Amino acid sequence: MAGSIESYFFSAYLRRMEHKDLVLVTLAQMVAESAQPTLYQFIPRELILRMPIDWSIIFSCLTALEEEGAVQIFHADTIQFSITEKGIELSKHLNMQTDNSTSVIP
Repeated sequence: MAGSIESYFFSAYLRRMEHKDLVLVTLAQMVAESAQPTLYQFIPRELILRMPIDWSIIFSCLTALEEEGAVQIFHADTIQFSITEKGIELSKHLNMQTDNSTSVIP
């Protein structure tokens, strides 16, 4: 039962989370087990498959995150992007907010 309550509050938090924050947290989760997370280069399909939002919104979020220094975008034949150290730190901060929001009824 406790797991389902935590899941409910986490889902409620994600609904309130801005798309940009959701993109950043998703990137950080995807490289969490990597020894060198900032060297991993994502392709669009990896986010498209994991996120319930359109690619145009995801790309807008990536562009905003790049302006903040949280991701790097590489323009090649296929666009690629990576999370930066700053992005990982911002993601940790957002995860702490998630932990706090799951302990309070919205």
